[in-house]
Amino acid sequence: MKIFDIWICCFLLLISVIPGYCESYAVRIETKEGENESKLLVVSKDNLETGESEEIIDLHEFGIYKLINYCYDAQRDILIVNNYGSFAIDYNIRIIDLKQKKILKDIILNTPEPNVTIITNPSDNKLYISFWDNNKKLPITRVYDENYNLMNELLNISIDRTKVYSSKDGKYHYLFGYDTVIRKEIFLIVDSEKGTISKKKDLNNIGIKGKYSRIRDGKKGILLIEYRFEKNKKKTETYILYDPFDDKIIDRMDNVPYHVGEVYLDDSLNNIVINDAKFIKVSEKTERKYTNKIMVYSFSKGKKIKEISIKEGTKIGLVKDKIYLKHDNGIKVENIK
Repeated sequence: MKIFDIWICCFLLLISVIPGYCESYAVRIETKEGENESKLLVVSKDNLETGESEEIIDLHEFGIYKLINYCYDAQRDILIVNNYGSFAIDYNIRIIDLKQKKILKDIILNTPEPNVTIITNPSDNKLYISFWDNNKKLPITRVYDENYNLMNELLNISIDRTKVYSSKDGKYHYLFGYDTVIRKEIFLIVDSEKGTISKKKDLNNIGIKGKYSRIRDGKKGILLIEYRFEKNKKKTETYILYDPFDDKIIDRMDNVPYHVGEVYLDDSLNNIVINDAKFIKVSEKTERKYTNKIMVYSFSKGKKIKEISIKEGTKIGLVKDKIYLKHDNGIKVENIK
C-alpha cells in the first residue's frame, strides 16, 4: 500500500464554530489494490480519539485518477481536490460531499501549473485557491463563499499552503503569503464578508526581525508566529503570540532549539507542541527527518516542560489539552503538561 505524503489533521466542532471541545479526525488518501489488478484511490477518515477508521469513497468513481493535493472541510465533511493532470480536462478543482457521496461543484482555473494551493476556513467555510492564471499571466488568489461562489480575486498574491485563521469576531481572515509586486512575504488581513484585503503587513515589522518568519498556528484570534535567528552558526527559534486585531504581542519565548517540524498551539494559548525534525543530507539531496520526539514548551515558564518519545510514522492530533498519537497499533493519549 502506498500512502500519499499528505495527512491533514482536521477539527470537527461538535457544538458550534467557536473553538472549544472537538473530536479530531484525520483524512488520508491511499492507493489500494482493487479487483482484476485495478488501482483504487480510497479516501479514509480516522478518529484520533477512538482509533476507528472508515473507508468512505474511491475517488475514481468521481473522475479523479491523479491526485495533486486536497483540502478537507471537516465541519461539513467536504473534500476539495486538485485534479490537475488526470483525464479530466474540463476542471481543475472538484468539490465532493463525502456524506452524500456526490459532486457539488467543479471549478476551472485556467492554469498550466499543477502547483495549486487550496485551503478553507473552518469558522465560516470560505475557500481560498491560489494559482498561476494563464489568462492574466500572473499569480492570483481567488476567494469563494461557503457555497463556492466567487467573491473576489486577489491579484499578484500567492498564499502559503497552511491554514486560514479568523479574528476573534470572525470579521477578518489571517493568511500568510507572497506579494509578487513588492517581492516580499506578507501577512494578509482579509475582510471575511467581502473577500478583499484590508491590510498587508510584514511579519518583521511587528516588533521582531528574524532571518525567517512564519505563521505556525492560531486559535481564538491569536496567531503563533515563529522567527528564526542565527548567531555564530547556531540557529534558534523565537515564538510570539500575536493579536492582529489589536496589533500587539501578547507573549514571547526565546531560544527554542532550531527544528523543521510541525508546531501546534493548545487551547490555553500557553503551550506549543513541536513534532521535532531536522534536515539531513541523503546522497546529494537534503531531506527532512523526524527525530521521533515531541517537545512541549510553555510560554509562562519560558522553557521546555515535556518530551515524549514516539514511534516512527506516528501521526499527531491536538485536542484541547491532550495530544493524540496514532500508530498502526492504535491510539495513545498524552497530557500536554
